[in-house]
Amino acid sequence: MTQAVAAALAGQARVVIAADAAALAELRHTVSDSRADSGLALLIIAETVPKLDRALLIAGIGPIAIDAAPTMRVAALDLADGARADDVLAAALFLAAATSSTGQVLRIGARD
Repeated sequence: MTQAVAAALAGQARVVIAADAAALAELRHTVSDSRADSGLALLIIAETVPKLDRALLIAGIGPIAIDAAPTMRVAALDLADGARADDVLAAALFLAAATSSTGQVLRIGARD
């Protein structure tokens, strides 16, 4: 599912897929390398990420977004168990199009 989102956002966003807290360094590196470009750096936090790592990743979005502004936007999708691929894609496309927002974390959960 996350690879499909990355493919759908090709050219619109730089996507980092998190398996653990180490992805925060990768996101920071992605933002630093892309400073000359405008656009979105999107962190996708997989549903399998441990709780402590998840908390660290979410806490890091705001400071990285502040540091990257105004040229780059930074956002995250926090996937819960049961998140549907179409919901994840819709949220990613929304964040890519929402050019006035940065530092946002959207939690995508299961539908009832």
